[in-house]
Amino acid sequence: MTDDYLPDLLREVGEVTPERVQEFGSVIDNLAGTVTRAQVARLVEIAHGQPVDREDDQWFWRPFREVDGSFPATDAVPLHGRLADTCLRERLDDGAAVDAMLVRLADLEGWEPVTNLLQPAAQKVLAVEVALPDPPSLPQRRRVWGNPEQDKLTTEIADGALNAAALTTLAQVIGASVDVSINELLTGVERLAAWSVDTHRVLDRELAVSAWLVTGLRSDGTAWTELDAATVAVDAAFELATLLRAAPPESRHEQLLRLLLRAAGAGDRSLDDTKPESISKVEASPIPLRRLTPLRTSLAESGGALGGLSASAAAVRLLWETTATTAWGAG
Repeated sequence: MTDDYLPDLLREVGEVTPERVQEFGSVIDNLAGTVTRAQVARLVEIAHGQPVDREDDQWFWRPFREVDGSFPATDAVPLHGRLADTCLRERLDDGAAVDAMLVRLADLEGWEPVTNLLQPAAQKVLAVEVALPDPPSLPQRRRVWGNPEQDKLTTEIADGALNAAALTTLAQVIGASVDVSINELLTGVERLAAWSVDTHRVLDRELAVSAWLVTGLRSDGTAWTELDAATVAVDAAFELATLLRAAPPESRHEQLLRLLLRAAGAGDRSLDDTKPESISKVEASPIPLRRLTPLRTSLAESGGALGGLSASAAAVRLLWETTATTAWGAG
């Protein structure tokens, strides 16, 4: 267990001993590596103060009970939340992008995390996830016929010691150097090709996003300005999410979405309970994500009311709910 905050977090909710910290840390290590996708969503809820269910959440609390017979199964939000927080941060340290997206959903929903450590950890993962690495540098070309080889050959010719065995040895040395040089070059080229493919994919995606924005039209050819605010919010969010696929939205994508809504005259408009006339097909979110994706759930199951939100806020939340659901489903 490498989390340096766990002793402090446990001390905030009661007396701790080094042995208890070590035992709980081992349980967290195991949970972090074995939780299912559904349990990750539940960890996010618990880390934001949702009470543990004694029956449904046995996978979470019982391993701690096994190392501490007095460990509470219920009515211990401060303790449970800190343990779930630590487990999630351990996964985030390993680059769990879907976990980071779910934490972002909780933030958009207005949930307060039990600690102030979780959101920065998630933001760091999302920043790394969308950042393109610098192009790899090719290795310096290895010289396969340098001064030492030339001097050796010149000396042996001058001494009359050059023979078939010496020539064979020299050729083998040069051949081995050539092999090493070519293999290093091939490895560098392969890395550069992989970087180029990733860069081209991101470039294609961003060009598609830009083209979608400047057309000013919904995918069926209807101008955004001809649609009501709720419909613009829903369809614009879903169309942009389709272009991003499972990639986490970046700040610029959120701003582009707000820009489109403002251009359509819907940006700051407060939405009522009228169901949007959307062409986007909204499927119900998987059950473990229902609490984290309330707008998708509303659109799919309960008439689609988006009352109480501005069009811009609803669109940004739907963008994240949809991309996170896609990423979660992809594993």
